[in-house]
Amino acid sequence: MNTYESIKVTFFYDHNPITINNDNIKTENSIEMTCNVTVNNKESWDRIQIKTYSKKTIKLYGKNNLDIEFCTHYVNGDVRSVIKLIDCRIENIADRHSGKTQYYTFNIIPNEVIINNKAHNTPDTEITFYNSDHQLLSPNIQYNLSSDGNITLTKSEPIIVKLNNNEDIKLDIESKLERNEKFEVSTKQILKIKSNNSNLTIDDVRNNYIDKIDAFNDILSFINSNKVVCRYWNLKSNDGVYTVFRCRIKNPIKDTKKEHLMMPLQAKENIENMFHTYLSSHYRQNIRLAINVLNASNQYLESRYLSLFQSFESIILTHKEKNNTTFILCESEFKSLRQTIERVITKDVIKDSTTRGKIKSKLGELNRISLKDATQEFLKEYLIHTHDLWPLFNESGKLGLSEIRNIIIHGVIIPSNNLINIAVACEHLTIYLTRLILCLLGCDHRETIYSEEYLNFNSKVNDFAFWEHHRKSLTEALKTH
Repeated sequence: MNTYESIKVTFFYDHNPITINNDNIKTENSIEMTCNVTVNNKESWDRIQIKTYSKKTIKLYGKNNLDIEFCTHYVNGDVRSVIKLIDCRIENIADRHSGKTQYYTFNIIPNEVIINNKAHNTPDTEITFYNSDHQLLSPNIQYNLSSDGNITLTKSEPIIVKLNNNEDIKLDIESKLERNEKFEVSTKQILKIKSNNSNLTIDDVRNNYIDKIDAFNDILSFINSNKVVCRYWNLKSNDGVYTVFRCRIKNPIKDTKKEHLMMPLQAKENIENMFHTYLSSHYRQNIRLAINVLNASNQYLESRYLSLFQSFESIILTHKEKNNTTFILCESEFKSLRQTIERVITKDVIKDSTTRGKIKSKLGELNRISLKDATQEFLKEYLIHTHDLWPLFNESGKLGLSEIRNIIIHGVIIPSNNLINIAVACEHLTIYLTRLILCLLGCDHRETIYSEEYLNFNSKVNDFAFWEHHRKSLTEALKTH
């Protein structure tokens, strides 16, 4: 927690263009108040508390999308930094009293915070992105305590990934010695980019780097089996020194029980190719959804199953759209066929007009390629290895993973003694989805924890006798649905 006392804070509101005589005139209303500003978490700036004695506070009632600005100063009065809170929401304005003294308190929830320090000439333009914890590809740090009590740190060489023809992403780590009740070394995982543009601005970073860094973190999330996000970043250039906080991005909960997708050596060898394949992939949004679902924690079993299947199905849908195979016949051909079928469905065949209408309304679905056919085409095209897994579709009267999805989504209550069968099916669906994503990213699943050999050695989850027993049990329990 960090508090700035008795500082002047300017609130900008209603700064939208208005039209007078067909001319856009920008109006920018503002008020200035002396406040105590308390930042709950200076690592995120996601909530700021304000205390002020100014009655101007009443002007803030009902205001949203405010921009707020204040400065910090050195002891000699010079400006140290300009802090801008962008696109803010105001919460919990309260009128309080301490004895006879009236004051106001409220909270500010910003979308973004920009801290601007003085511009300075620098030989290197550098952007540093501060990530949530991901240990797999970060440099290793060793701590050495010397006889005189000093601590020295040695760090292994960081991994470098090519961003473009001129720039690289360095996966580095920052360390800091903190003196609390005891000496501790805190570390932060960072991504560093050095730019040749000495006058790089915040907008340049937003327009040219943020999307790529978020994409890179998607790949890190996949490899680490835990969500990785950039919550704030720092820019040093001749334009200034800026720290930008992405306040709406929350720190993900790390699941320490999850295994990394692959060993460090395999991750190091594959990450650059996976990253660039992902950037240009037609399936990028589908892959991102799937990675987020795979990394989600604390879900109910049935909810997780449906989320996994939705991610799988979205990829198949995109594949159909990409290859123009959503429909079996072209529109004109099917229109003629539909008219022929509708002429057959007469009152002589089905007397009730309501029933006839219900049947006719379903005819459009006849022209859509089935999920089963579309999936088989996809798996054939990408040669995804599935022979060791619970089948996706019904075989010999035994439930496939898609039928389980249909049963769950239609609200059928699964008997508690069959939840173990659903859990095994869910694990197989996880393996399907992971192998599928690996294939789309140009990575061999045999180098990961989802290879046949690794699974068979560590869990037997892909052993035919094991999962076939659970498939038979579930089929028998749900045979009436």
